[in-house]
Amino acid sequence: MLPKCARSERKFLAAARATLARAPTFSESLFAGYGSTSDKSMRCFAPRSGARLLSIAAVLGAAAFGSVSAAAPEALAASAPMTEELAVDLALKHSPTLEVARRELNVGLIQADRTRPAFRPDVQAVAAQGLREPRVDLPGRPDKVVLPNASSRLSIELRQPLYQFGAGNAPLQRSTAMADAARSSYRKAELDLSLQVREAYLAAALAQSLSVVARQGLELAREHVRVTRLLRDQGMQADVDVLQAERGEAEAEAAEIQARNGAALSLGNLNRTLSRPLDEEAGARLPEALPADPKSLEPLKQRAMTQRPELTLLEHQIQAAAAGIRLARSSGQPRISLEASYSLQTETALAPFSGISAAVSITAPLFDGAARGRTVREAEERLAQLRAQRTVLEQAISLELEQQRLAHLEARGRVLAAEKAILAADKAYEIQRLRLERGRAVQVEVLDARTSLMRVRADRERALHDGHLARVRLQRALGEGLPSPR
Repeated sequence: MLPKCARSERKFLAAARATLARAPTFSESLFAGYGSTSDKSMRCFAPRSGARLLSIAAVLGAAAFGSVSAAAPEALAASAPMTEELAVDLALKHSPTLEVARRELNVGLIQADRTRPAFRPDVQAVAAQGLREPRVDLPGRPDKVVLPNASSRLSIELRQPLYQFGAGNAPLQRSTAMADAARSSYRKAELDLSLQVREAYLAAALAQSLSVVARQGLELAREHVRVTRLLRDQGMQADVDVLQAERGEAEAEAAEIQARNGAALSLGNLNRTLSRPLDEEAGARLPEALPADPKSLEPLKQRAMTQRPELTLLEHQIQAAAAGIRLARSSGQPRISLEASYSLQTETALAPFSGISAAVSITAPLFDGAARGRTVREAEERLAQLRAQRTVLEQAISLELEQQRLAHLEARGRVLAAEKAILAADKAYEIQRLRLERGRAVQVEVLDARTSLMRVRADRERALHDGHLARVRLQRALGEGLPSPR
């Protein structure tokens, strides 16, 4: 059986710890802790030695720090309203990279429209001045000139292809495929930008979380220095122990500065992707919960094969190439064209001053030096190349899906393992600290325990980041990741 005073002391410590866990501030916790004990217990609690007083103060200080450090992420979240979806939405509206892709889309649509079958006649104006010798008149009519010495002509000529034998609807198919390919290319640019922004957002969120962990480590180191100095004043620690604690504090301070600079750089990179000033304030926070585990590979492959813009881009390019082969082969077939002209010319006995003419012509090539055959073979090779690229891309997409699926599962396991490690490291640090206060541990053991605690906390944040990074990369592999239209 413990003495009555020892039992009262332990009762007070337990009540203080429980109250500190519930109260929002250290002052309220301390007040509640004193209020939960009787006057008799407080008289018995009066310390009989400096070591016991230092032990009680260390417990209260550690509990108060735990309350403050636990509130740090919440304070950060309160000042960080930006979400991942909001960041992507801002980038889609203001990114110059997407503006380049938008201009490229417009160029592609213009080129596709230019090749679309339509009534687009070729209209030209022709002016000519001619001189000749001798002049030719009608026989017996010198006033009627047939071929004058000087003649002028101004005409407007129109030419419109009407039908190409062997082409069928290949021109329309080619034009439509070119337009669809341009749209698929633009969607790919949107998804690439979305992935870039999401990765930058998660990197900034990880850097800020690591900065919080480093700040917690610095506060623990400072509290440890304070307790070690009190123990030295009571004759329980030597000056060398204080120096060891101060060295640990300096290392924690350096780590906190490094983490703070890393958070600033990550924030600048996020602002760069959003086309904002690099030093503009913007918070980012890692979601605490990972999404549900992805399904098996086959359902993911089915979704990716219908949604990936790279695949649809290749499909449209294959359609355009197939239509191009048909057009190349039809170039050796006859072509029907409409020709019309209106002309003003020097009046003669056989030609009036002005006139209109129209005709339907059929043009058939006879010899082109085997150029048509080479053009057809080139188009066929291009089509075979695109089909091979599609096979390679499908295999790469399957590997990418499996890689990100496994990365997501791995990250979830790492998060669970890190949470268990945090509980163990937290308990180990508390034990080493209490052993030091009772003179049963050395400074190195406490420093190692605190370092292990900070490391496992940082490991959990990295595992959480890797899980969400696998999520956004899996979305990109599926051809998803754009914000829902509002």
